[in-house]
Amino acid sequence: MKPTLTNFLFIVFVTSFSVIYGQESSTKDAKSLMSTYYNDNFNPFQKSNWFVAFSMSLNNEKFENSEYRFEKITEGNKENYELDLRAGYYFNDYFAGSLGFIIGGDSFERRVPKLIGFTDRSSTTQTVGISPALRSSIPV
Repeated sequence: MKPTLTNFLFIVFVTSFSVIYGQESSTKDAKSLMSTYYNDNFNPFQKSNWFVAFSMSLNNEKFENSEYRFEKITEGNKENYELDLRAGYYFNDYFAGSLGFIIGGDSFERRVPKLIGFTDRSSTTQTVGISPALRSSIPV
């Protein structure tokens, strides 16, 4: 699958939709909710707590009469994206281990000059990986 802006926007829409409608509804305002969290011994970085994290990135670069690494590019377009879903567990107060699942893609289409004329080059890369991590948290 070639990474495109349409695919990325679709993923963002589906994720946003599930997050928005998965929220707990309440008639309390934000200030009273935060104060009840802290009044009820809210300790997010304590031992035996779980956490989840999601991050995404999208990059789109356009090249025109420029140098990229070791070649001169007359015109080109580079797109890449990365989605990272991570879950972790606090083994100790303020110290956690996590495991992330990463999906990404990279597409680079460019026109480079030859001795006579131009040549078109294209490269596409797909990335799937697992990323373990250790994390230290400091309460502010």
